[in-house]
Amino acid sequence: MPERLKSTDIPAYFTKTFTSSFLLQEITPCETPESRHTSYRLRLQDAAGTVFGIIWKECMREEYPAMSGKIVTVKSLVAQNPAGHYSLIIREMSLCHEYDMSDYINGLREEESSQYRELLWGLIDSLSSAPLKVLLKYISGNIDCLEKYPATICRHHHFQGGFLVYTYSVACMAYRMALSMSQFNFSPFFRMAYNMDFLVAAALLHTVGTVRMLTPSPDAKRTESSIPLSLHELTVRHIQEAIYKMGEYAPDESILFHVIGCVYKTERRKPVVREALVLKNAASLHDGISLLKHFIAKNKENPKIHYDSDLGNYIFIPDEEAKNGEKQP
Repeated sequence: MPERLKSTDIPAYFTKTFTSSFLLQEITPCETPESRHTSYRLRLQDAAGTVFGIIWKECMREEYPAMSGKIVTVKSLVAQNPAGHYSLIIREMSLCHEYDMSDYINGLREEESSQYRELLWGLIDSLSSAPLKVLLKYISGNIDCLEKYPATICRHHHFQGGFLVYTYSVACMAYRMALSMSQFNFSPFFRMAYNMDFLVAAALLHTVGTVRMLTPSPDAKRTESSIPLSLHELTVRHIQEAIYKMGEYAPDESILFHVIGCVYKTERRKPVVREALVLKNAASLHDGISLLKHFIAKNKENPKIHYDSDLGNYIFIPDEEAKNGEKQP
């Protein structure tokens, strides 16, 4: 099996040419707006993450589009755009016939997927509201390959199973935030009871439109039918169809849709119930931490405080500690 570089190694090869293998997730034609020069955009993946590449028309071959969804070996030059993002200029590409698929699937192992499924169903079963519990079971039980969806294509949780991990994590954060506010805050207003069932249900459903927007990993990409719609619109449509099929047993969707809708930033939509504010902040905190974690990993070779141009902010990168508890030199 040939040696290969990981996607995280690419910045070290800036302006250099190297050869390595990736899972070719997508190849689409495009052209530069200035010169109308035809090219092809590639989305490549391995277990470490996602990287984008480009093939100019002069280097394009007719067999390349058929390689989508397969492991390919690429010879490429590492470039960087004005925003600081690294990409690959592909010179040559061929099918790779000797590989270990686990090196290219950035996602959950089978035992991890099984664990998260159990956690999800356990959280649903914990609800006391029968209509909400039926709604969640109906929606979750009718999503094929639930554990294979990423949460996003190239932002946070862009791996197989990312949607399941993200959804469960945000629901737990929202629940714990509301529990802390209701039980441990001395202000009488904060100690008022929260509707935990609506909060957890909204958290588990607030991005369910992802399953209509993206296809499952490992060839995750946006579906053409979803392109005119936002994630919020796809989510509302998915829930509305499920509620319609429930008939008279459906929950009160007005509060549910309000709590979900407040996650999506608009000037006109403001939280009018505390559950909406909690979920909005839980999702925002989760996204912010995930983004920061990504940039810390990307800049892990830089010591202490470092300014990241992509993030537009300073980040602190702690020293790794040795197994004996002492800091590494």
